[in-house]
Amino acid sequence: MERADELVQAVKCGTREDCCRALGAIAQRGLGRGATEVLAAVLWAAEHEDPIVREWAVVALRTRGADPRVVEMLWRRYNRDDRQNIRCYAIESLGSLKQCLGLQDLRTLFDQSKDDPSNILLPAAVRGFGEAARSLEALELLHSLVTELARQEPASSPTRSRLVAACEAAQLRVARTGLGAGAFRRADLQDPSWQQLLAKLGEARNQNAIRKKAAQRQQETLFKEDGDGTDAQLDPSSPLKDNAQARYIQDLCEWKDLQFAQVRTYTRDHKLANAKKEAVGGRCQVCGEAQVAVDTHHMQLLSQGGPDTLDNLLVLCPNCHRDVHSKRMHFTFSQENGVVAVTPDGAPVAIPQAGDPEAMVSHANRRLAERIAGDFLRLDSDTQTELLERLSKMVGER
Repeated sequence: MERADELVQAVKCGTREDCCRALGAIAQRGLGRGATEVLAAVLWAAEHEDPIVREWAVVALRTRGADPRVVEMLWRRYNRDDRQNIRCYAIESLGSLKQCLGLQDLRTLFDQSKDDPSNILLPAAVRGFGEAARSLEALELLHSLVTELARQEPASSPTRSRLVAACEAAQLRVARTGLGAGAFRRADLQDPSWQQLLAKLGEARNQNAIRKKAAQRQQETLFKEDGDGTDAQLDPSSPLKDNAQARYIQDLCEWKDLQFAQVRTYTRDHKLANAKKEAVGGRCQVCGEAQVAVDTHHMQLLSQGGPDTLDNLLVLCPNCHRDVHSKRMHFTFSQENGVVAVTPDGAPVAIPQAGDPEAMVSHANRRLAERIAGDFLRLDSDTQTELLERLSKMVGER
């Protein structure tokens, strides 16, 4: 971990890369939080002629706490900077420090920018407002913005979609914070137009957040002010559109109860799978059952580098396929016996080769006989005797 003096040296005397790296370390790790020299260096970088350095400095300032010099610099960057991305970072950073635009200022910005598809400042300002505001007047303003957007045409651009999501999420955050802080009560939201918001506030996660805020208000010395739990990391090293997309996803998750997950998928040749199913007559190669729907399974998994070839494919019924993926069944291979399935009961089952219909039928009959014999042995002696008599009678009739 770098010392405060090394960070200051890198910010003031290093190359652009060194300066941005040092500012990134301050932003991500909060290094030297109490060091006057580090704060002075970050404030100096926030007015640098290089916009990339200013971006990193603005993001670093949000970790410095509500120091008056920090707040003043962030407002300066928001009001005066000619780069829209820096203004976005500044207003969101101010929101994390519980500073935001006034009601009239936000309303004016909304009226001026709501129809501009290239404007990304408005969603950022709304998001910062949602982080900091807690009054009933602020909630009413956001509610009016949500209502106005709902009356218009459906979102026709990514920017409009982000604005809608930002307004909805900000409305929910202000409502949670305001109710928890005692700034207003549910009784103030009895108009029918609040019905959707009240329904969201009734969800368990929002109820818990409100109770947490109320506990913080009643016993402030026991709780550290940690925001609303919705703050995401700003990253100037990523393209601005990626940061905007990350904010959009965050807002969607907040209002619509969504959870996004990264999923890795592998390309499969469906024609190859269908050919394998046809070659075995639509029967499971382990139990021999003929099913309306059967699956194909890669013996050596694609995720482990296995090939998508006929030799690596097995046709399985859903039950056997489930046993394989739950580790209750596995396969072995030898030159002498070929592929052998070891079933949940520990019995080895030789897998017949595809393309031989008679062998598949014989395998299915043999597996059926094994299951019948197993079921027979589990019966009590009287039932076994009765069943043998019935079978003997049936054989005699044939």
